[in-house]
Amino acid sequence: MRHKVYRYYGIRFSGYVHTKCWPAYRDQHSRYDAQGRCVSRPTYDSQLQTFRGIQKEKCIHCNRPLLAKPLKAEQAV
Repeated sequence: MRHKVYRYYGIRFSGYVHTKCWPAYRDQHSRYDAQGRCVSRPTYDSQLQTFRGIQKEKCIHCNRPLLAKPLKAEQAV
């Protein structure tokens, strides 16, 4: 059985995030108590390879279009 590669995560009531942006988004929006323990962390609602309306949406973390090439590919050119 082949492992599916997801490109986007859907965040409920917020929007969509690139899979590469997800760790930074999750860390940025986590909440901690006075002792430094994580008490709240965002979770994604859906894992997507593509979806209708993808051309209109932007990543809620990096604010780049979801269809944009990764930054590393653009810097190499």
